[in-house]
Amino acid sequence: MNYSSKHFPDDISILIAEDNDVNKFLLNKIIEQYGYQATLCSDGLSAYAAFQEKFYALLILDIGLPGLDGLSLCRKIRDLPNGKNCFILIYTGYSDAEKLSAAIEAGADDFLNKAISPKLFRLRIEIALRTVRGQMERHLAAISIQENEQKARAIIDASPDIVYMLDKDGVILDANQMLCKVMDSKRSALMGKNIFSFLSESIAIRRKAYLEQALMTRKPVQFEDNVENIHFKHNIYPIIKSNNAVEKIVVYSTDITREKQLSSQRRESEERYRHLFEYTSVPLWERDYSRIVPDLQVLYNQYGKAFSTYLESNINIFWGLISQIKTLTVNQASVDIFGSKDAAHFAEKTSDIIIEASIPGMMLILTTMAQKKRLISGEIVLQRFDHTHLNMLFQWVVMPGAETDYSRVLISMIDITALKKTEQNLRNERNFNTAILDNANTMIMVTGWDGKIVRFNRTCQKLTGFTEDEVLNTYYWETKFSENQDHATKEMFEFVRGANRLNSFESTWTTKMEKSCLISWSITTMGEKNGHPLHIVFLGMDITEKRKAETEAKQRQQQLMQADKMVALGTLVSGVAHEINNPTGIISLNAPMLLKAWNSIFFVLDNCEDSKQQFEKKGVSLHKLKKRTPYLIEQIIGSARRIKQIVSELKDYARQDLTDMNQRVDINDVVKTSVNLVINKIKKSTHDYSSQYFPKELMVKGNFQRLEQIFINVLINACQALTDMSQSISVSTFPDETFSWAVIQISDQGIGISEQALKSLFDPFFTTKRDSGGTGLGMAVSHGIIEEHGGKIYYTSKPGQGTVCHIKIPLD
Repeated sequence: MNYSSKHFPDDISILIAEDNDVNKFLLNKIIEQYGYQATLCSDGLSAYAAFQEKFYALLILDIGLPGLDGLSLCRKIRDLPNGKNCFILIYTGYSDAEKLSAAIEAGADDFLNKAISPKLFRLRIEIALRTVRGQMERHLAAISIQENEQKARAIIDASPDIVYMLDKDGVILDANQMLCKVMDSKRSALMGKNIFSFLSESIAIRRKAYLEQALMTRKPVQFEDNVENIHFKHNIYPIIKSNNAVEKIVVYSTDITREKQLSSQRRESEERYRHLFEYTSVPLWERDYSRIVPDLQVLYNQYGKAFSTYLESNINIFWGLISQIKTLTVNQASVDIFGSKDAAHFAEKTSDIIIEASIPGMMLILTTMAQKKRLISGEIVLQRFDHTHLNMLFQWVVMPGAETDYSRVLISMIDITALKKTEQNLRNERNFNTAILDNANTMIMVTGWDGKIVRFNRTCQKLTGFTEDEVLNTYYWETKFSENQDHATKEMFEFVRGANRLNSFESTWTTKMEKSCLISWSITTMGEKNGHPLHIVFLGMDITEKRKAETEAKQRQQQLMQADKMVALGTLVSGVAHEINNPTGIISLNAPMLLKAWNSIFFVLDNCEDSKQQFEKKGVSLHKLKKRTPYLIEQIIGSARRIKQIVSELKDYARQDLTDMNQRVDINDVVKTSVNLVINKIKKSTHDYSSQYFPKELMVKGNFQRLEQIFINVLINACQALTDMSQSISVSTFPDETFSWAVIQISDQGIGISEQALKSLFDPFFTTKRDSGGTGLGMAVSHGIIEEHGGKIYYTSKPGQGTVCHIKIPLD
């Protein structure tokens, strides 16, 4: 029968079924005297229902219950799952054997007669209680044993070890699931088989020997063996009987193959580590920091991020912590580099090599420990045992198994003393070179072979307004100050990189303030890799002012040359005018006389009767001759007068007395004279010329001839701008609205001037008519003359629609 501890609670539960209230009261009082509390029922059905809801260890049932009598109730309870585990006492007033026998047959354990004395009655109740208590204890013990066996079986079956039980001869009495799995057999098939029959002869002999040893010594035996490359560890436990004889043997076999492999690997790893530790050229230390861990944690918890600051301020505490760190061992490289006697001496005197300069590096290590980290690297300055200093690059790592107490920490180091010295020398050299570059008046720009800027000295920065940070690692042709023609700049770089490298060139840079600067460059290269230089060095000078001065000097030279030409022209004009004046004077003198003579002759002819017929005989009409001849003579006289006026004006234009700027000049007269000088050019250029002069004088202070030169230049340019005789030219003069300025406007409907050309119109030597002999000096000279008069000149134009020249001169 299977029992469960839930069937028998610790307290004895009692159910009393009695329809007589007096008897029920007396029974309950007796039960209470023994310290128990009973459940009371008045009929059989309610008692049956109560038992179904709850198990009762002791039932006292009246044989004559209503509804369901006591015997029937007894039988029904015994049929329930828990009914056989309770003690039933039939309470009856009958004493005959037949009734009592019926009670026993119904399943009652005992009966109690209502007629017995109260003392005997209580005694029978006590006996029943003791019986129930004993029965419960036996059942609970059986349940415990059964449950323990089940637990043991479950544990053994779940064990990864092989567990089996043998008799003294090696016959299998029991086996766990692992053995069944290894044998690939069911437990029932293994029972009764000899364990040694499954093993090879050599293995079986060896294991029998250990089995006999356990039998003889009656003590556990442990051994190891190998079966088909699987390494087992066996534990044999003999089970001793009370007579001190061995009853059974339990064997535990554990697969330790992986453990053996790991152990072997661990030994090999330790050997390799020790070999590397001892023979590597890198200094290695093993140190124990466990003594200072508690103090570090307390300080870090108290000061947090200010931990290192606190230690720096309390340096005695810092050195106190350092003195507690123990060096476990060091390798030979450490001994050699630090100049120690041996590893033991180094381990003992490690604190001697930690000096004040070591504090930053040691502080880094202490902070790492306080933050519970396992790895850190950095630089530290240490002292050899001969008191010379070393710069070391260290790595600090906690060894496995010491993550919490820091009892084993491996420190590896690299001597970077020479490297630091080299770096310092390079830094000094770089600072020296930088000082030279930045303080040089020459512009110095260095690019890589690919064109990226790597140096941009202070002179370059000052000129352009761009800092070095703004241009570094930027391609030269992509910078904001380089020439706009990127392709040309790139082509220049390609040319520099080619076989025919440039020695010098010029380029235009635009500063941050939009100012253009002309730079003269010389080029050299520096370094070499893969057959070509590493860098291109540009040395430059700002030649903007120099070139401007050269241009102005050249302009002045051209102006002087032009002035010399004008002087020569004036001399020539004077000579030509003198020569023309002689024949012109004769014509002017004789033509009126000829006209007077003709009038006299014609008077005579007109009075002759046959003169008309005589002329007609010769084919000449006297009437037409009389009408035409005076007109021709008048034309000769007018032309001579015109020649005289032109010669006079040419003489005035070429006159060398051009420095008098204090003449009071009427602008209307100057413009009219200028028009007369170029009227033939105007008539050959357009059929539509018009002029409109202010009706009053527009007096200005200046020089008549120089102003005349301006208007002639402008008029000639207007004529040259026309492409068709139908296009017009107009001239007008008027004062401005304030009567402060005389305004002259000369307009044409010619081809116009482009926006770009307008910006350069007054630049010396700028011309759009160079192919037709233009010098580019006319408008530059005109601009200068206007400025001498305190005036202004400017053009407005629309290409294809025409141009207007605006000239303003202060009124006197």
